[in-house]
Amino acid sequence: MIGIDLRDLEILRVVAAAGSFRKAGQKLGIGQSAVSRRVHKVEEFLGISVFERQTTGASLTYAGRRFVATTRSASKKIEVAVRDARTCAVGDEGKLLIALSISLRDSIARELLSAFSKAHPDVRLEFHRLEKDETFTRLSHREVDLGFVMGVPPSEFGDQLSLGSKRIVIAIADNDQWAGERDVTWTDLAQRTLLIGSSDDQLEIEKRMTIRFSELGCRAKFHHHMLGGGDVMGLVALGFGAALTADQSAATRYPTVSTRPILGAEESLPVSLAWRPENDNPALRRFISLARIEAKRNGALS
Repeated sequence: MIGIDLRDLEILRVVAAAGSFRKAGQKLGIGQSAVSRRVHKVEEFLGISVFERQTTGASLTYAGRRFVATTRSASKKIEVAVRDARTCAVGDEGKLLIALSISLRDSIARELLSAFSKAHPDVRLEFHRLEKDETFTRLSHREVDLGFVMGVPPSEFGDQLSLGSKRIVIAIADNDQWAGERDVTWTDLAQRTLLIGSSDDQLEIEKRMTIRFSELGCRAKFHHHMLGGGDVMGLVALGFGAALTADQSAATRYPTVSTRPILGAEESLPVSLAWRPENDNPALRRFISLARIEAKRNGALS
């Protein structure tokens, strides 16, 4: 780090915790004057006062609090990076950073993750809940190794593999106007305003339904909510209306909600994996190999 070394930052954090240059020196095993020189060096470099000096001790200024908090976070990241680098160097274990923009209720993702964990117990899996757009950004910057997403990722974001697909069905409450035995068709759906959420799967459903209704010569009508698919099913249970879903398990959590297929040409939502081809993580290669096997089993890959 230009102008400041890690030892300087450690001394700042100890002074902040101790509230005193003298107590910090005692804890670090160095003189109070040495502590003072180090702190002054950092303040000169930053052009701010990190501490307010008082006869009773030292307290952080507003700018000092923000700076020390940031260095504390950075220090933890450096410790993790060092530990991971040493682990990779000796080959003790692998690590895979996985972005999830779908629910782990999804059986396709859950079965693949379970199979990989059993086949490669030496690989540590770390999960990150991300929206689809952020998943692609993190993949580009190598901040995650792969992502589970709904739909088919654009080719410019890297490699992708379809793992299978989930049929889109209509979810209704027991007291809904469609709760009888009558069949529901696409034409029926086009005549009704449907509940839709803001999660990736819900947005993907909205996009596909808009295209389908356009093909029927009518306009899709949605009542938008800033909710995930599971919470939209909660609105269905409360009688706020009907909704489309590709996650039947979310609907069946509510005893007063049932799902039924839509008559006519089936519409489904693909579950895909996305990753960067230049990523040379050995654990990623093992995961993709198993994913191809699972995709073939699901009929998504010939």
